[in-house]
Amino acid sequence: MCDSQTAEQPSSCQPSFSRWSICSSDCGAGLSSRRSNLNARCTTDTETRLCQTKRCSDKDQLGEKQKHHHLRRGHECKATHRLSTAVFLRFGPCRSKKRYRPKYCGVCPLPGIYCQPTLSTTVKVEFLCGGTDPSENPGDLLPEILEPGADLWADTFLEGQKDDLPPDAMTMTVLVQWILKCRCLPTDASEPTLSTGEVILHRVHRTAAP
Repeated sequence: MCDSQTAEQPSSCQPSFSRWSICSSDCGAGLSSRRSNLNARCTTDTETRLCQTKRCSDKDQLGEKQKHHHLRRGHECKATHRLSTAVFLRFGPCRSKKRYRPKYCGVCPLPGIYCQPTLSTTVKVEFLCGGTDPSENPGDLLPEILEPGADLWADTFLEGQKDDLPPDAMTMTVLVQWILKCRCLPTDASEPTLSTGEVILHRVHRTAAP
């Protein structure tokens, strides 16, 4: 995972951080955490970020797509997707100030194939939140107000639609996992190999020939 230092630190501080944990939700919004001293005090603490690797609606619609669409051999799995239009990010009573076009991992119809992030970073996103205490740490608030499995991407929130946030909504900066690339592999494969049926990822996402 590609992550950079996210805070100003004392010159004598030696940056130290662990790997981010796997997203707590297989689809929809979840949480990921790590231990690091990337803060102004240079003290080891737990960082928490929002994450979403897949859309739950994609898993629900997979069976219907298989029934009505013929998948050409070599085009069964598309690992990395990106939203076609910019949308707000939403969770609980919070909505991002800006629109984004996040990437996410696909759902492969082939049995035993699972798509997951192989390259990501962590970004800071400003959210407008109603009904939250401005004195609380965003990392402490996330587990309480996040709805597991709910879609983080509010693609139904359109320009001109009435905003349900109160006029005194507070601004909260939240860490968010930003997926750059996904890969589809057999669920029992620790490392990708063509002999185990690896899904090769390049401009067009093809499946390796048997």
